[in-house]
Amino acid sequence: MRPNKALLVKLLRIAAQLEHCLLNAYLYAACSLKSMPEEFEEIGDESNSRRAIQFERVRSWKASLLAASKEEMVHIHYVQCLLRALGEPPCFELPQRKEGEGWLFPNWQTMIDSEGEVTEEGDYVKVPINTLDEDTIKEFILYESSDLLQIENPFEDGSELKEVFGDLADFEFDLHLASVLKHVDDPAQYKALKEQLEDIYTHPITVQVTASRDEEEEEEELQKKYVRFKSIGDLYWKGILPLYEQAFELGWVTYDNLDLNNELREGQPAEAGLLPVGPFYRDKNFEKSVDENLKDPLRNYKDVRDIVREILIEGEGFANFRFRAKALLAKVEELGQGTTLGGEGEREYVEALIEDKNSQEPTPDWLANGQRLRLSHLYRFIIIWEELEQEQRGGSLSGETSANAGVAKRQKRRFWQKWNAPKPKLTSGSNFEPARQPISQEDVNSNLGLNKLTEELPAQFNACYLVLLAWLSRMYEIRDWQADKPRRQAIQMLASWPLMSMAIRPFLELASFFPVDLNKLYRIEPDYLPYLPPNARLLYEVYEQYITRENQQSRKTNCLQAAKEVVRGLGNPALEKLPDQDQLNLYMDYLAVRVLSDAAEWASEMIGVFDTTAEDVVRPNYQKMLLARLKELSYLGEFQKQFRFRVQGGYSNQLPDLTYENLHPNKEDYEEKPEYIPEGLYQDTLALRLRFSGYGLVQMATDPDPTADEVGCTGTHMLHANDYSENGQEKTYQYFDHALIWQDNDDKDPIENIICRDTGEEGPELGIKLTEASLVVTDGRARVRFAPIKQDLNVKGFLELLTVKAENITSNDICLNLRKKGETAPFLNGLNHIVWQDGEPIDPFILAVYQHQQDEDNIELFQREIFNQTPKDDQEKTLLDMSPLQRTVSSRGPSGFDQYINIPDWARANFSSEMKEEIGKPEYPMSFLDNRANNLLEKLKQQIPQPVNSLNREQVDTIVSLGERTRLVSIPTILPHTTTISWLKLLLHYGHTVSGKLGEVAGGNQNPIFTKIQGETDLQLSQDHSIENRNQPNNRWLAKYTKGVMDADALLDFVYFELYIPVKPNIDGSFTFTKEWTFTADIQEAVKKYGCDFSKPILESSYETIETGAKERTRKESDSVFGKGFPETLSGSPEQPGSYEYSSDPIDVDGASVTIAGNFGCTEGEDPVKLTWTATFTVKGDNEDAKSHAIVLAANFFAKDAQDMTIKLKSHFGPNNVN
Repeated sequence: MRPNKALLVKLLRIAAQLEHCLLNAYLYAACSLKSMPEEFEEIGDESNSRRAIQFERVRSWKASLLAASKEEMVHIHYVQCLLRALGEPPCFELPQRKEGEGWLFPNWQTMIDSEGEVTEEGDYVKVPINTLDEDTIKEFILYESSDLLQIENPFEDGSELKEVFGDLADFEFDLHLASVLKHVDDPAQYKALKEQLEDIYTHPITVQVTASRDEEEEEEELQKKYVRFKSIGDLYWKGILPLYEQAFELGWVTYDNLDLNNELREGQPAEAGLLPVGPFYRDKNFEKSVDENLKDPLRNYKDVRDIVREILIEGEGFANFRFRAKALLAKVEELGQGTTLGGEGEREYVEALIEDKNSQEPTPDWLANGQRLRLSHLYRFIIIWEELEQEQRGGSLSGETSANAGVAKRQKRRFWQKWNAPKPKLTSGSNFEPARQPISQEDVNSNLGLNKLTEELPAQFNACYLVLLAWLSRMYEIRDWQADKPRRQAIQMLASWPLMSMAIRPFLELASFFPVDLNKLYRIEPDYLPYLPPNARLLYEVYEQYITRENQQSRKTNCLQAAKEVVRGLGNPALEKLPDQDQLNLYMDYLAVRVLSDAAEWASEMIGVFDTTAEDVVRPNYQKMLLARLKELSYLGEFQKQFRFRVQGGYSNQLPDLTYENLHPNKEDYEEKPEYIPEGLYQDTLALRLRFSGYGLVQMATDPDPTADEVGCTGTHMLHANDYSENGQEKTYQYFDHALIWQDNDDKDPIENIICRDTGEEGPELGIKLTEASLVVTDGRARVRFAPIKQDLNVKGFLELLTVKAENITSNDICLNLRKKGETAPFLNGLNHIVWQDGEPIDPFILAVYQHQQDEDNIELFQREIFNQTPKDDQEKTLLDMSPLQRTVSSRGPSGFDQYINIPDWARANFSSEMKEEIGKPEYPMSFLDNRANNLLEKLKQQIPQPVNSLNREQVDTIVSLGERTRLVSIPTILPHTTTISWLKLLLHYGHTVSGKLGEVAGGNQNPIFTKIQGETDLQLSQDHSIENRNQPNNRWLAKYTKGVMDADALLDFVYFELYIPVKPNIDGSFTFTKEWTFTADIQEAVKKYGCDFSKPILESSYETIETGAKERTRKESDSVFGKGFPETLSGSPEQPGSYEYSSDPIDVDGASVTIAGNFGCTEGEDPVKLTWTATFTVKGDNEDAKSHAIVLAANFFAKDAQDMTIKLKSHFGPNNVN
């Protein structure tokens, strides 16, 4: 290799290792942080009044660290592309690692260490894995610092740079309060509220803490300080970039990565795994550049320069950090001069961000510069450091004045006017530690189960980490590109965000609970992998073939022989003919998915350990968090299910190729397809159509957070410190458990963990309630299809007989609930795109309809479960137990997305008052969020007492939580995710049958719906509990439902649900149906003439010719559902204008007889005028089946005639004149 090219490759490999190490360090630091409000309940042994403040603050630190980690992943991607363009293999190996010190970078050293001391020769870079504390965050700052920043020494007390850091932290605090108070229009009120909130957020606490360490101990610790490289900028700008320019000039660039870029963006499934990994939005100009970097191939030197520029902007922001920071602060001061909004420029900055996001114009330079600075890694780390120092002072702010003139007045007001009273005396500040305190080694040693978990956890993590590296190496491989494409695309969908969120992050968070040896993490050498099963060690041998150019021939031969043996065992002769490299790829994938399954089995075993041995040792809130992460890890076996499915083209509800389908003949074992039964879902039957709507809790952290996250961090849903319930003196903390909760009054399904937030009298309330019940009848057959294709379920073939509003059935609520299965609540089965894409199937799925009784037991009306029994042994399976193909074929996933404007009127009846008012406005959904922000702001004002120093911890919890909620709905357009807005506009349609086990319910006389229908019609109805074959017509229920209009603040989405239940008629005597039409009073005489003449019936064409004034007419056979014609005779009193009565002769129906007695009548002197048709049917016979069939035909006769009459009336009088 040419010397200069060799140097370029070496520098790129150093860059790859550097970005990789930073990713690992940032990620573990984030995962080490406390996350639940309970973890902040005490400092030392004393109550912590700053619990809510620290909870929200530390969550923001975690989000910043995770954001930096994700952008480091993108940087690694760029470096791999730069290597690949030169024809070089990918670089995912880590540098040498020294016990207790971290990864070593001997080529680089910083000018100073984290104590501000000048480094000496040989003090080169070491990147350790540590929990987050002050030393760690200071080292992170040095990682991202330029030479100039180090020369200015940011760690020297009293230095100008340190003071600028403090000014930036103050500016961020002001921005935060400006976002909370965005809807306060009065400047004086804004100022007063801001000062009150400042007092609360900065009110100090006094906590006795441990005395400082001995001088000798401190000195020894200083000698262990890790020193840093001069700057990442030097590596890229002065090292890589000039050599890459030469690479283009001399023709070293042999690949442009066009094939890789196209593949990564080739359709939704391939993109799904990578989308949440990308850089965070800064401004429109930067966003355009980033998008070009991600999708454009490396065709020239400018492409490389743009990529390097992006890496450095995301890391440091800009060169000359201090100058840029002071320019930002000066601009903010300029914005605050002459403000009419109140504040000191921070409100104008927020407004500028919002205006820019809503504008099509390019971002103004000053704002673009400010945002690139604010969202750089260096800036984020500086803010964490400053806020951490504040918390370690007990919450009070520093007394230093600022050297920056633009912020001096803010500092002076905040520090001297507010805190000129004597300060609380602290031993050495607050003993605040943001990182989680692990379970003690003593407790671990005393418990065999916990000891086993602690000892084995690093190896299990490393095995999953090895899978990640092995698969990533394949993504950037050059050899045999097209041959490996289907498998590599499956890897791209699984090996980035899904594997990071389902394995890496939960494992690291799990590790933070235990005294794990951190030096054993991120190690993939065989000694650091599980001994048994051997899959991880075998995978390492394969991985070596990809990362090591010069391997021992014997080891390579052994590995290839093992690969060929596995390929032979797959039973596909075509695979045995593949080249050696492709067989090695197959072997890698074969081992990778088994390594993940091994980790899943380990996690399941550890859940058992917890259930039996750990309760006495582990505090309750830790138990909950540990079990959630172990459960998340127990799902890793899903990768083995998914991999082949995705290789063959399957994903979520997208079917794989026919080859795969043909190999799985049991794919329809658990189908709930509405169109599955050839004869039609319903045939010649009566059915109930129950319509429900209301609000359900979506108690889950949202993408990209893992499903095990109890509080939310990087997604849209956020738990807050006052999300707890109190029962007397006992406090129960709530948390995200990814449950869907539709009711809180179901006595057969009590729920302890329910997050019910106060949204005011006009806000939504939890509960999905009946809006109306209808009796319908099939018009021969009822068929179901999706229209448009894969959109909304369209039910055709039912005719309406009777509809009753819920309030006319009973004074009590009739509720619809999705119940738990055992201890598992219903949840959206997506697992961060492993199981399903956005919009997931719900499981478990047990539908229950009941009447809520205020002071008595609820009355169970209907209950049925989804079909989940295995055909052979009748064992019940969860959705996750099924194969990916069985899930796809089940039809339980969503059928399509839609817009809120298509919500039907019947569903809107249960909208909250707030939503009814706002959803019709042109400004919706922003008008809805503005209204919610104002309501929350009013509640916030009411909670702030005078003086604020009298607040107890619970009051601070409430104020801070209300403040955070207000902020999130006040600035939705400039949050990292705009889903707070977009979810309010979206609907997600579902449609499938429900054909599993029926539950026990109350008898018909206790069912108010049946009772009401009988009262209106004299028709007795009952459920059929003797279903033997779900694949016959009339044996399944049909569920057509929609979730959407998500209220992220209340954690509630709007649900509307149509449930079709076939019912059996049972009569002794007669039954009656009535149809009513209304008209305006001015056409009363015309209505009488047209609708109340026996010899000229509305459906005149359905009768044989009738003479004027005749007292008998004959129904045509062609227009009779009974299959024969029949006479009708004018009966009762002589015909009067405006009404008549008639009756039929008995009609024979397969061994039963039907007689019809009807009347038409028009009201007098009313507005509106009513035309009413009433028909009474008498069914007789000895055969119950024949009678039932006759009843259905009679009902069909009435409903069809009523429908046809409506058409005729609207045609005659005009559609707007008939209701």
